[in-house]
Amino acid sequence: MLRRLMIFILIMVIASDCMPPPDYSSQSMYSENSEYYIITNSTTSKAEAINYAKRLISNGYNASVYLSDNWYYAVVIGKYDGYMAKAKKRELMANNLARNDAFFTRGDGFRRKIYPANQAGMVQKRSFNNGSYFVVIRSTPSEAEAIRRAKDLRSNYYNAEVYQSDNGYYAVVVGTYEEEIAENKRRELIYREFARKDAFKTRGNKFIRKVYPTESTVRDGYYIVLRSTPSEDEAVRRAERLVSRGYNVSVHLCDNGYYAIVYGMFEIDRAKDIKQDLIYRDIARDDAFLIPEKDVGAQVYPLY
Repeated sequence: MLRRLMIFILIMVIASDCMPPPDYSSQSMYSENSEYYIITNSTTSKAEAINYAKRLISNGYNASVYLSDNWYYAVVIGKYDGYMAKAKKRELMANNLARNDAFFTRGDGFRRKIYPANQAGMVQKRSFNNGSYFVVIRSTPSEAEAIRRAKDLRSNYYNAEVYQSDNGYYAVVVGTYEEEIAENKRRELIYREFARKDAFKTRGNKFIRKVYPTESTVRDGYYIVLRSTPSEDEAVRRAERLVSRGYNVSVHLCDNGYYAIVYGMFEIDRAKDIKQDLIYRDIARDDAFLIPEKDVGAQVYPLY
């Protein structure tokens, strides 16, 4: 009996030596048909993430910073197919440009691109799945006239912008708002004679270029921080309440981890006057303050 068992074991060992090695290629996540970002670093500091990205760019890599769903700032390069991504990761680690735990992602968890900013003046592609609308005050072939009217609206607390449409005209708009609020805002603007009777709502699908304000025209602009809170839910809830009253506010994640409800933006003197008026109307807290546009953190509400 023992002899038979030993013979059986010997046969199995010989057979296993003759079997081909397992093919792991089909189990690999890397394939030529998929593309991946390489996350070289992740941090809670926006400034630190941007500095990492700048270092990568100075070394010839096409680096970017994205705000992730976990509210970390991801420093990434890519996209590459799976095989190239694997090679790039090894290269980055060999040059001390990526952490040892650098990993790959298709980017599904990215909320917003932080750095580098979109090309100045170009409209970022927006998703209006939440039913958001601009209110078009008027449309004119004159860029100068459109900007002048937008400035007039801003001086009356409306967050007006100018976009060039694909028909060559310049649209003066406020918004965006949910559809019902946009309709109420349209009627309000007509009633206050800030808009013509043919003012209308649009999702902005035909806008090809943002004309005003652009990075160059708002570099001295200021937001009014109405209040800040460590709770994202509270900040969004308060912002939604203000939006329902016609205030085009947004919520931004600050470097200190707080969520700021902001309104703006305006030139410094105008921002000071508006801040005092908002405090008087109990829209802003007594400790409301101004913040330069360049220092505002990533926008978390509304998400476009």
